[in-house]
Amino acid sequence: MSVLEAVIPTVVLTTAFIALLVVAFRATDGHHKDE
Repeated sequence: MSVLEAVIPTVVLTTAFIALLVVAFRATDGHHKDE
């Protein structure tokens, strides 16, 4: 179970980080539609 206890927080943090990158990318992409 210690493996899950170590993996779950990592997965959650990674998912949150990816979500922030996606939001930031969409916001930046929206400002540069003219490209």
